[in-house]
Amino acid sequence: MNIEVLMKPDFGPFIPNPVRNANDLKEVIVPDVNESLDYVFDAIKMTKEILNNDIPLIGFAGSPWTILCYVVQGQGSKTFDKAKEFCFKNPILAHELLSKITVTTIAYLKQKVIAGVDVLQIFDSWANLLTKKDYETYSLIYIKSLISKLKNDPITSNIPVILFAREPDFSCNEMVQSQADCLSLYWSTKNIDLNFLSGKVALQGNLNPEILLQADSVIKKETNRILDKFKDYQGYIFNLGHGITPNISPDKIRLLTDHIRSR
Repeated sequence: MNIEVLMKPDFGPFIPNPVRNANDLKEVIVPDVNESLDYVFDAIKMTKEILNNDIPLIGFAGSPWTILCYVVQGQGSKTFDKAKEFCFKNPILAHELLSKITVTTIAYLKQKVIAGVDVLQIFDSWANLLTKKDYETYSLIYIKSLISKLKNDPITSNIPVILFAREPDFSCNEMVQSQADCLSLYWSTKNIDLNFLSGKVALQGNLNPEILLQADSVIKKETNRILDKFKDYQGYIFNLGHGITPNISPDKIRLLTDHIRSR
């Protein structure tokens, strides 16, 4: 998209020239993903060969709102204050940027499917930063557009789509309108109306990753609690409720997976 991204050690993504005004936005393009991201698709093809179709491969992308947060802020942040200010002060520019990101993301995910992924997942990692009204305006509308385009494309129409939104000011019932096939639940998600959601969407989650730092007995207890909660829900997938952290031992992951499979 003509946006330089640097990965700084012990820092994370850094964008030297963030998008802050109309002139910056003029430089943002909708690229040919086959030219700019061919190495990603090559990696998918190689991975699929190694997996030999024994294990499904998930292809993921950030949501348009989450990508905008980094593109405008220029780096990671707990508040993404510059990104929010950009949207509130320049809504026309914000929607133009979100549209460019959405079109690019659709092409990116479609090409991942062509390369061989079996499932798609969209991460709206900063959904929690917006009010309900602003979330609908700057995030959910673009997620709905993205998923709708995928569902109406013959190449991607049969590919399941998982949506992870971190603590949005929307209930799970309302998130069904995203058209996602599966909602991935954040670890602190509460008040899940299983009766309403049943038959409409699959659910995935939602063990707090920090539990894996605790004793084996605690891990098993918390895992059992979640499994019991969803035991009668058709279309439930056990998973963590957020990303795993580097300080978690692989032995704890092995304990967790072995325990789930023994149930």
